[in-house]
Amino acid sequence: MKLYVLSDIHDNVWALERALKEMDSNNNHLLFLGDFCAPFTLVQLAEEFSGPIHVVWGNNDGDRWLLTEQASNFHHVNLHGEMAEICIESSIIKASHYPEVAKSFAEAGGVNLVCYGHDHRFNDRV
Repeated sequence: MKLYVLSDIHDNVWALERALKEMDSNNNHLLFLGDFCAPFTLVQLAEEFSGPIHVVWGNNDGDRWLLTEQASNFHHVNLHGEMAEICIESSIIKASHYPEVAKSFAEAGGVNLVCYGHDHRFNDRV
């Protein structure tokens, strides 16, 4: 099982399309860390990735009502709100859009993985 992590698409459907071509949704999960921007980006993601999709809100997910309505059309899209705690194959994963929140998750311990978006930077810390 793989866990794919995406964040901050900001309606760049062309980059999303390229990323999705590299992903295998068979028996894999996707964690989206906020900033779809428009609901059509969520729809593209849900239509092209058939495995479970876990979503936390970002600061550029303006029309959350319409995003929620669109997500309800896909049984495999799970909207977690501002923060998420997900258990996948006995691994505990916590997620937020914001680095400061993620840092507090990591400092509290008791998790296998903490993920965040927002700053558009890749970080890998143990």
